Amino acid sequence: MLRYLARRLLGMIPPLLGISIFVFLMIHLIPGDPISTMMGRVSDPLVMAALKAQYGLDKPLPEQYFIWLGDALRGNLGYSISSQEPVARMIIERFDRTLYLLLGGMLVALALAIPTGIVSAARHNSWVDFGLSTLTLVLMSIPEFWLAIMLILLLAVQLKVLPATGFVYPHEGFGNFLRHMLIPCVALGASEAAMIGRLLRSSILDALRQDYAMVARAKGANERRVLYIHVLRNAAIPVVTVVAIEIGYLLGGAIVIERVFAYPGMGLLLMEAINTRDYPLIQGTILVFALVFFVVNLITDVLYTLIDPRIRYT
Repeated sequence: MLRYLARRLLGMIPPLLGISIFVFLMIHLIPGDPISTMMGRVSDPLVMAALKAQYGLDKPLPEQYFIWLGDALRGNLGYSISSQEPVARMIIERFDRTLYLLLGGMLVALALAIPTGIVSAARHNSWVDFGLSTLTLVLMSIPEFWLAIMLILLLAVQLKVLPATGFVYPHEGFGNFLRHMLIPCVALGASEAAMIGRLLRSSILDALRQDYAMVARAKGANERRVLYIHVLRNAAIPVVTVVAIEIGYLLGGAIVIERVFAYPGMGLLLMEAINTRDYPLIQGTILVFALVFFVVNLITDVLYTLIDPRIRYT
């Protein structure tokens, strides 16, 4: 297992380098530059040239990239052009907030998907199955930002039971923390719950037709025991795979959700960096997003061995 983990960690290096190169090239294709955005319409060409030289923006693109890469390999992601703060410190300050949002969105997704998938599979071809399948299709079709706005209008504006914006750390009051997190997490996790629930339903129905389920029935086990003891664990394997993939969608959705709720996380930080053409901040934030995705996939591979003892990595 340790040898496998070492190989996987080394295997992260090429895609991370590829992502860094792609992001570097893409942000330089965006019209404008950080100095022009910072100076506005009234700008002195001499001052702009001096600032570009100060931040190394007057150098050729390959040289700029390798300077940034060398600093990044030493743990230095550079300084934000707009705020003059270290990029690493700005990301660390907001990383835990985005992590709370991602975990909350996934918990909401699983809390909705698991019972929905199980009940829908257990009541296959019944009106319950039809109703839940219709509901999941509706949730999959609703854009996250639209659902977020509707929840704000209902729960924050009309009923006034939950706040629409802001963030509170758990140690500052756990109840208040949950109140601030509920709407963003539901808006983020609803569509993922529909996707995971439909996959779990299909996986359970397929597992119920397998030989081991038929043998369990032949030995006298009732349908409930067959489902929960023999089928559910095997049906969970493809679901775990999809959950890992869905983390990528949650990261993308978190950017939108943080924008809608003015949630002070990495997604909102990235949007602000794009608006100001803050190259170091954009590169550092996207690189951390990519690293989170790779680490989650690595953890998922390890979870396979816990769900199915037959899977072993060498």
